[in-house]
Amino acid sequence: MIRRFDEDDLDGLVEMYASLGAESRTMGIPPADEDALRRWLTAIVSDGWSLLATRDDRIVGHAAVIPEGDSEPEFVVFVLDGQRGRGIGTELVRQVLAYAEGRDHERLVLDVSPENERAITVYQNVGFETVERTGMSRTMELPLAKPVVEECQRPPADR
Repeated sequence: MIRRFDEDDLDGLVEMYASLGAESRTMGIPPADEDALRRWLTAIVSDGWSLLATRDDRIVGHAAVIPEGDSEPEFVVFVLDGQRGRGIGTELVRQVLAYAEGRDHERLVLDVSPENERAITVYQNVGFETVERTGMSRTMELPLAKPVVEECQRPPADR
């Protein structure tokens, strides 16, 4: 299930990120140290908006858009090790696009490791395009034009 983040979810979100393996950490995020992780997540959820993927009342994925009031905010998405390849990341991305509809965002921007081919494919499939490449990262963006957003819908409970 995909749902909005609630402040009561912070401990569960910290637990999800703390359990990620080293191969899931890229470009310095998420922080490996639990205190740094909690500070990082607190900053993200207080300055932006987030969606969670849950399975059996456990957080298995997280997408965040930050800062909330920016016309071109950054976007991050992480899925718990062992839960990848099930469409969770794709659905999180699609739901972010649906939730972005009523906000003043003109585009979403993200950085992804060039080795993360699975994530790059997901982003490309929903319309993100590469705008810059460096040795360490690929910057992708998606203009939030009406045709892209119309393909995604929020669940009826959240409308």
